[in-house]
Amino acid sequence: MKKIWIGIGIAVILALLSGCGGGGGGPGVTPPQAGDVARLFPLTQGQTLTYDGSETQHAYMKITGAFTLGLAKRKLQAGPLSLDIPLPKFSPLKRAETHTYESIRDETNTGTDINTIIGTHTGDPFPANITAAIEETHGQGNWNSHEVEKMDGSVVSDQTYSGNWEDWTRDFYTNENGEVKMWGWQEKVNSDWGPIQAYPEPWLLFKAGETSWKVAHIEEDVENAVFSADLMANLVAKETITVPAGTFTCYKVVYKYTNVKLETPPQNVQVTSWNLSSTITVWLALDKGIVKSENKTTLTASFKDLESGRTGSISMSSTSTSSLKQ
Repeated sequence: MKKIWIGIGIAVILALLSGCGGGGGGPGVTPPQAGDVARLFPLTQGQTLTYDGSETQHAYMKITGAFTLGLAKRKLQAGPLSLDIPLPKFSPLKRAETHTYESIRDETNTGTDINTIIGTHTGDPFPANITAAIEETHGQGNWNSHEVEKMDGSVVSDQTYSGNWEDWTRDFYTNENGEVKMWGWQEKVNSDWGPIQAYPEPWLLFKAGETSWKVAHIEEDVENAVFSADLMANLVAKETITVPAGTFTCYKVVYKYTNVKLETPPQNVQVTSWNLSSTITVWLALDKGIVKSENKTTLTASFKDLESGRTGSISMSSTSTSSLKQ
């Protein structure tokens, strides 16, 4: 399943001044000190954790304007949401013909992740004094999707797809002096590991003695637009939950994006309305780490293509859960 530490995606561009996030820690929550933080994110070589996960996604797009029905696949991202859905491939017409195109996609995804601390990495591309633990994740599972396309209300395509997936990733962590930081990541493509990608500044995933802290300042170039945002964390509760691996007393942390700014706007597109909600919630247990995570994202937006005059709307939703199996 998808990692919980993920980029914001196109939804944040649409939510130019979203302000989704904020809020302090939960009332009465006593934050753990440095000794317990070391136990919340254990980075012992050889430690292996297995997670079972599931994800459901829904995407809908409607565009009205002059175009033909040539179609091309394109990926849209919205926080935890990442979907390949058909978009109209517009082509010039001798005369304007107004049509309404709709695309609906529903997808389910199930699988298992096996996370193992395989060793450490020192030096390039991280600062020379940093020795980061390497967490390697091997994920595999299957997916099913149902896609429907309509033109002027009539179904022109109704397809069902299914398949298997597999991926390998590595994340690089330190857990020192009550601060858990992620320094970068690495991905395997085919049978070869790509270069280690370092973050401009490490992500502060947990901070001892605090109920609210800044994880990172993020800048990304997405769909020919550049945006920035702050990723904030709030320790909201301490509660007991049950997952397949057992019953655990956990610290509950909610991650949200705030202070979203559009540094460079998308070209020739006017966003006329939008609504975005996105949260990433994790439950952390002593001597285990993450025992459960939930990602929830919903997005609705309306837009206008300033060159062609076409108007459209998008709605997306994604819900995923991952629980410790053993």
